[in-house]
Amino acid sequence: MNDSKYLLKHTVPEVAEYLTLRKACGLSLRGTAASKIGLSNSLFAVTVRRTSDQTLVGMGRLIGDGGTAYQILDIAVLPEDQGNGLAKSIMSAIMNHIHNEVDPKLT
Repeated sequence: MNDSKYLLKHTVPEVAEYLTLRKACGLSLRGTAASKIGLSNSLFAVTVRRTSDQTLVGMGRLIGDGGTAYQILDIAVLPEDQGNGLAKSIMSAIMNHIHNEVDPKLT
């Protein structure tokens, strides 16, 4: 990932841009109300934005019960920004969170 072109943050995207990204990436459509609930219940999330215009170009998130079950989902990168290592950076951030923040006694 080119750090001067993209900015990775540990944050949940806004609902509208989440829905826009899903559609642009060919992921299944979700409703606004359900997305608001789902995003707010994320255990951890990563966004990637273009530094030039702050457009959301990628994301991923971690959900689970906080004890025995965790799932990585919503890994998405805009087609025009694919091939720049963004998905790898997103997954790396999520895996680092799991390794550093999830109590190994619980998994």
